Amino acid sequence: MGRGKPLSDSEKGQIIALKDMGLSNRKIAGKIQRSLNCINNYIKLGNEYGSKKSTGRPKKIYRRDKGKIFQETGINKLNAPQIRTKLRLPVGVRRVQQVLRSSGTLRYTKRMKKPPLTTVHKDERLKFAESHMAWMEEWKTVIFSAEKKFNLDGPEGFQYYWHDLRDQKD
Repeated sequence: MGRGKPLSDSEKGQIIALKDMGLSNRKIAGKIQRSLNCINNYIKLGNEYGSKKSTGRPKKIYRRDKGKIFQETGINKLNAPQIRTKLRLPVGVRRVQQVLRSSGTLRYTKRMKKPPLTTVHKDERLKFAESHMAWMEEWKTVIFSAEKKFNLDGPEGFQYYWHDLRDQKD
């Protein structure tokens, strides 16, 4: 709309009454002391006069969708492509990542390759070492091998997930 003050309800009523009497838009503008452009806009728009049009592109992801994205990330520890597929979102993977990054409580971190050693594990290892410390000839009967695990399905060491900073480290 223009830069002037909007039409009051009484002015709108006057415009309608004068228009019904058959006056031109220019004469109506002169009678109620408003610009011709203002009168033309009101007559053309009618009840939509004074309401703002929504600008910009319509959203494809709404607040409910964002909540579902955060829920899938927190509960199932899914990554962006998996979330997009599961929720059938009408946006790309990059947009899902942007939504996750905008949360402020999620961080994209590398998954640990193995669980940390607990105190029970450490105690067991110490007992084993102490019990086998005195071995001399027995070690000659033990065979050590350099085994390597090969994965034909794909890389296993490059796993990332969206970690919630409010939770403890997984």
